[in-house]
Amino acid sequence: MFRDVKKIVKNSIFVLISIIISCLVMINNISYAQTQNTQSSLRHLVSAEKVEAAGGQQYNQIIYQAKQKGILLDNRNDMYIRINKISQRLIKNIGNINPRAKNWIWEINVLNDSQTNAFCMPGGKIVVYSGIIDKLNLTDAEIAVVLSHEISHALQEHAREQMAKQQLTNVGASLISNILGLRDIGNIALKAGAGLLSLKFSRDDETDADLIGLDISARAGYDPRASIVLWKKMIKIAGDNKALQWVSTHPVGKNRIKILEQKLPELMPIFTKINPVLAHKKYISNNKDIPDVE
Repeated sequence: MFRDVKKIVKNSIFVLISIIISCLVMINNISYAQTQNTQSSLRHLVSAEKVEAAGGQQYNQIIYQAKQKGILLDNRNDMYIRINKISQRLIKNIGNINPRAKNWIWEINVLNDSQTNAFCMPGGKIVVYSGIIDKLNLTDAEIAVVLSHEISHALQEHAREQMAKQQLTNVGASLISNILGLRDIGNIALKAGAGLLSLKFSRDDETDADLIGLDISARAGYDPRASIVLWKKMIKIAGDNKALQWVSTHPVGKNRIKILEQKLPELMPIFTKINPVLAHKKYISNNKDIPDVE
């Protein structure tokens, strides 16, 4: 009798664990089939106001620290003027991807820092590190690709959705950990596993940001073919390591470039209407090791 009860309890635990793990996988796949112009309802688990406020706080902290270090570029600086001009053109062409964006107070700042980085916080706070411009020798069109990608993340509320997913996966990890008596050690291991489940979702976000960002860039009058040269430059400095395709939130290398190339026939007519002269010429690479783009 006792053995039967013990067996039932044991089987029930495994069934419960299986249900929870299935839920985690389902969370990962909720937005798998979403199209470029739709957003997963999962993001509604966290308020946009909360995410934008958190983004604003982090942005203010970064700017404060930059001022303390003396690396915040003045608005009279040539690089700042260049980045601000490109950003303003992009912002004017964001369309109706996110209705909240019309009320965002956009800010653009440039840091004199060797990091190859740039981001746009929820709420429209843009930061560009000079390192990404200098190390990659970016043209204006290539800068526009980088910035429109980051702006697209903010417009599509990817940070908000990731926060919601993280909350759900943490709940699932805690439940399994408590059932198995793993306590903190179990939570750490299971949360790590939950993070791996989220990686595919994150790569989907990156692809969406690439494609929608490139659309914004083309409508702002920047050559979408610049995206091909940009990512070839990225491969050159980072290496096209296949392992990164799994552990990184960015689709890297040839796979990313292939997706962008497939988008060009749709975007080139948009760019051609704005700048027919440049559109009928090759996109000229300023890197001798990277060919021009027809």
